[in-house]
Amino acid sequence: MEDNPELSISSCPCLVSYESFTSEGSDYINRIPDDVLIDILDHFIGDVHIDHGSPSSPIGRYSLWVPLMLVCRRWNQIIPNTPRLWSFVDWVSKPACVRAVLSRSGQHLISQMRLWLPEDAGRKLKSEDWNDMPSAMQAVLAELPRVRHLSLSFASWYPHDPVSTIKHILQARASHLRSIHILKAYIPFHLVGTLTDELSELASTPIDFPQFTELYIGPDTFFPQALFHALARPTITHLTVHYSTSRYEPATVLEVLKRMPMLQYCELRTNSASLDPVIATRSSLDDVELPHLTSLSLLEEAWQGLSLLDHLIFPSSTQVKIKLTNFAGHIEMPSLRQILRRIRLLLFPSDAPLDTLEIMADGQDRHSACHRIDLLTLKCWDQTSPRHAYDDDTPSISPARLHIEVESGIFQPESVSLQHRSIEAAFLSELPLRGALSVRLICPTRDIEEHLHRLDSVESLTFCGDGRAFTDLFLTLVPSATHFSHAAESSDSSHCLLPRLRRLELHAVQDLSCCYPDDWSSFWNNLGKLLLMRRKYARAIGELSFRGFSRYLPAIDVAVFRQNVALVRVDDW
Repeated sequence: MEDNPELSISSCPCLVSYESFTSEGSDYINRIPDDVLIDILDHFIGDVHIDHGSPSSPIGRYSLWVPLMLVCRRWNQIIPNTPRLWSFVDWVSKPACVRAVLSRSGQHLISQMRLWLPEDAGRKLKSEDWNDMPSAMQAVLAELPRVRHLSLSFASWYPHDPVSTIKHILQARASHLRSIHILKAYIPFHLVGTLTDELSELASTPIDFPQFTELYIGPDTFFPQALFHALARPTITHLTVHYSTSRYEPATVLEVLKRMPMLQYCELRTNSASLDPVIATRSSLDDVELPHLTSLSLLEEAWQGLSLLDHLIFPSSTQVKIKLTNFAGHIEMPSLRQILRRIRLLLFPSDAPLDTLEIMADGQDRHSACHRIDLLTLKCWDQTSPRHAYDDDTPSISPARLHIEVESGIFQPESVSLQHRSIEAAFLSELPLRGALSVRLICPTRDIEEHLHRLDSVESLTFCGDGRAFTDLFLTLVPSATHFSHAAESSDSSHCLLPRLRRLELHAVQDLSCCYPDDWSSFWNNLGKLLLMRRKYARAIGELSFRGFSRYLPAIDVAVFRQNVALVRVDDW
């Protein structure tokens, strides 16, 4: 029954009769009004089965209406005769079905149009259906003026000429078109020149997409730069592009971004890795200003992509995320510092101090002093969008203003951790740390004191590490009594590291019991000394939290901590 345009409830023997039940002295039983029922059905197909499925899954098929049409006679009359319920065109295996859907949709706007086929369509289709596909495609493309969202996929077995299809799309007066998603774009080599010539002829004719705001180019794409330029419209606000650094140089990407002055969300992903170092000297490319940008994501497999940041100008309120994968230690630190300095000046001017700084290292054998770090994460929030409110038991985490992730590659494992430490040092040296209110150190790669000596305003510290790291932390935070006179016992003493600290949260390393000593007495004694000395010679810590230490922390030590701390919490994972 699937994809059969002639199927209706009247042709099925198992009809479900719908009768209005009545009783003496009563009206007809209440039932959902037609307009409400149509809203429910439209949400079921349009939102659930189309918007929330993967592009390659068989969703949005018209056969989904078949069981619903069998519910009752009323549903059988409403579904096929309501154009709104047929306002999506999902290319299926039978061209006749597509034509039937276009006929049922009437003149209603088409919310979704997907022009792609399953990978095995060439083997499953009958010869007459395969031969009918080009004409059916022409009928579908003729309906572009009433399409809102268009998804395309061109593969080697595509039954229609991709050049003529692209040309038809660009020439259509799609006044309602809002987004184009190119999931796959394989243009055969012998057609690339033809497509470039066709697009050159259309260059003088502007594309009539007045509501076009979103462009997505998937990872499996291979098409000439001319198509990339043709789709770069000034009305675009959301851009997601997977591109290869071997085919699209930074100059090409910058030229495309320059054509999108209204851009608000930008995500750029590279598809090919390169071990070449970043060029240390700033190139002569013109800067591109994006005054409306709110989110910028760079997911790079090659360091060359970072050079884009050296030519972008965006507001200080922009959320920037940089993720570098397949990192093998090949980088020039002066170039990285230059790029980070530019980001810092754009995002964190002198009048916008940090709210939260988070440094997290993840990898194998985190308890080892010379371990290999697989992932280094650096995040920071400013005080206009803080990470969370610390007085709230159920805080809401806001996105970081600056988020940098560096993954290690499979080469030179001995030097990767050293390179991560260099990146961390460059990151910290370019940030305004003096005004930071909160710090989260999750298995930091550098000495603890180097992290904390510039953080005079910190009020909250979250720390995770092995036993040696905790011992270093306790000794670092303990104020020396010899540095204080009886008249100088104040919370603002310059002889105390983190003099304003009022909240300390300690996290254990999960599933690595060998990180900690067998004898915990000296471990907790050092912490008790810290709390006592902070209370006597500096500002007392008001809140102490433990996470993952419940089986190692005796109740007697908790009682000792409560003598010097107003609030002590012990939680497990």
